[in-house]
Amino acid sequence: MQVSQDLVGKARAGDREALETLAVAVYGDVWRLLRSELAHEADAEDATQETFREMVSSIRSLREPAAFAGWLYRIALDKARHVRRAAVALPPAASMEFEGGPTPMAMMEREERTVRVKRAVEGLDEDLRRTVRLRYEHALSYGEIAAAMRVPEGTVAWRLNAAHERLKRALAGAGVALALAALETELSAAAADPAPDRVMREVKRIARETPLAGPVPVAAGPRARRLAAGVMAALVLTLFVAWRLRVRRGEPGGEEVSGAGGPLSRLAASEDAATLPAAPGNDASGAREEHAPISMQATFKGRVLDRDSRHAVPDAVVRLTPFSHEPIPEKADAVETRTDAAGNFSVPAAAGTWIVTTMAPGYVPFATERWVANRRARGPQADADSVEFTENRIELAGGLECIRDLEIVLGLPIRGRVVNTAGFAVAGARVRYSQQVPVPRGFVGLSGSNFNGPDPVLTDMEGRFSLDAVLSEGDLQFDVDAQGYKPETRTADAGPGMPEIVVELTPRPSLRVWGTVRDREGSPLPGALVLVSDGSALNPLPTTTDDLGRFDFPAVFSDGPIAVWKEGCGMAVFPSDSIAAGGLDVRLRAADAEVRGIVVGEDGRPLAGAHVSVSAIGMTSAGATAWLGFADAPAGLSLGSGESGSFLPGRLKSPIIKTGEDGRFSFNGFALGGGCGVQLDVMREGHHRQELRILESGEIQVEMKRF
Repeated sequence: MQVSQDLVGKARAGDREALETLAVAVYGDVWRLLRSELAHEADAEDATQETFREMVSSIRSLREPAAFAGWLYRIALDKARHVRRAAVALPPAASMEFEGGPTPMAMMEREERTVRVKRAVEGLDEDLRRTVRLRYEHALSYGEIAAAMRVPEGTVAWRLNAAHERLKRALAGAGVALALAALETELSAAAADPAPDRVMREVKRIARETPLAGPVPVAAGPRARRLAAGVMAALVLTLFVAWRLRVRRGEPGGEEVSGAGGPLSRLAASEDAATLPAAPGNDASGAREEHAPISMQATFKGRVLDRDSRHAVPDAVVRLTPFSHEPIPEKADAVETRTDAAGNFSVPAAAGTWIVTTMAPGYVPFATERWVANRRARGPQADADSVEFTENRIELAGGLECIRDLEIVLGLPIRGRVVNTAGFAVAGARVRYSQQVPVPRGFVGLSGSNFNGPDPVLTDMEGRFSLDAVLSEGDLQFDVDAQGYKPETRTADAGPGMPEIVVELTPRPSLRVWGTVRDREGSPLPGALVLVSDGSALNPLPTTTDDLGRFDFPAVFSDGPIAVWKEGCGMAVFPSDSIAAGGLDVRLRAADAEVRGIVVGEDGRPLAGAHVSVSAIGMTSAGATAWLGFADAPAGLSLGSGESGSFLPGRLKSPIIKTGEDGRFSFNGFALGGGCGVQLDVMREGHHRQELRILESGEIQVEMKRF
């Protein structure tokens, strides 16, 4: 976002022409940010309009024109959070549109790499993902990102570094090796989709018509604050001198009084106090002063210490996450900072209830260790499904500081190695890990975010992996899989002196996947996608069918079904052991069926305002079942036992429609019958979500029950 500070200054002064020019210059950047933050284009348009309404109405509160970019992006991110939490209206889409035509092989390979990078970015934690997008897709500086996300610049640098490492590991696991420079180039090359013209027209109208706030406030810089402090000090000194003179002269009201209030309070309460200037909110009759509202901003501060040695832990991350069941202000989000060399930290946050955790290399995360300790302290009568977070939950009061030291515990480092049956290292193997810690009446299960570090861990070129710190008791489980090998599971007892974990993988025989894809009339279908299953996930093969509809992959590792799909056509699914000597002869039917139905309430009456979406398409054949989901579907892809799944190309959006007064919905462009079907998700505020699969044509009825 590049805008002239002079233009921002004119807009800040109330120049309507400058406001409109500024809005037109930046609306595309804001729209693209919100389009990446929100699942649906209509939500992005609504949030864009709300962002510019707030920009125009409050631009006079912007103190420095140079801070405009970070300030505007912060408003946009706040609007995105509001939309997600309020579950605003979804875009009415009654059909799925496809773009036909074959894609050249080179473009497909490029697109595949881009898709893998996008998927890796989507797999990042929300804070890391948002930081990456602001840095590379929107070219913001560290300072602008810090302003937009309300974090220190050091946190921005740490998040980008962590994101780089996690992206490289995730891409390596997907068979894409990119150096940092190439990764940054790929991230920066995100398609800058133009915002719809209707968005620009609405933004221009908002810039012309939205009322402006009051006059530009005086910047409260260091000089202004020093002046205010000097005036206050002079006033206090004047009152003190006046009181001392009254004491020396023996005048009424001048006697020194001990106790609450002190001498100055006594002077202000004396009969002669009426001669002093009246305080704001008081009248001559002594009406009670109206206090200004307490600030909603609070501060959590303290030190992070090693629980056993009591030594300070520098460079530890202290993070506050809103407690979901308490009234945290709507704009509140997770905030974090790092400790200095003496272990000190200070985190500004909104007033309310927060969950606190601390993470440092080699230490068990504070929230994880406290969770287990609290479960253990509750004794044999503890309810295994009810855990009170007593030590990692804090209450922050507006305008006040909460001071508390956090003690963390050194964990047990785990080292391991993955080899094949010949003893050779297996690089790029995915290692997922979990732990069962004994407590009264059962166990506490830990996995994923309960540990420091990524999940899964990828082995290096020597087949080695390591975990930073786990609790030094309980059972550990390692689930390992790698391309070309059968998945393997190993268990071990955690404890001091624990030996290196060695996991041996058995190679899987390769399979030739080949054949021809045609339509029902026998015409070849170029550009069809072929996917093979590793037992649960469907993985697309590198290239699509050629101009004659042929595909041939001589060495594929698959333990599950093989699926073939083409835009505008249905799916075909085959067990991996069904490939005959002549290859697969795949026939795809046209996707021209209609999915239609009605949503009713418990009383059987049509239910308006329900959001119906198609979350996936699928097929069952010869005992093999595969589903392809829309990546932006609100409810995601839901799989049953023995089913394999993957996602459709990201350019295809989940069709969604909002029922009208008659409660009806319909979608066109799908294949139904003969094993083909769709998965529907129906949601409405105050009602239980309904998920159902439609395998035959005809009208269906969906009954929704209230909470």
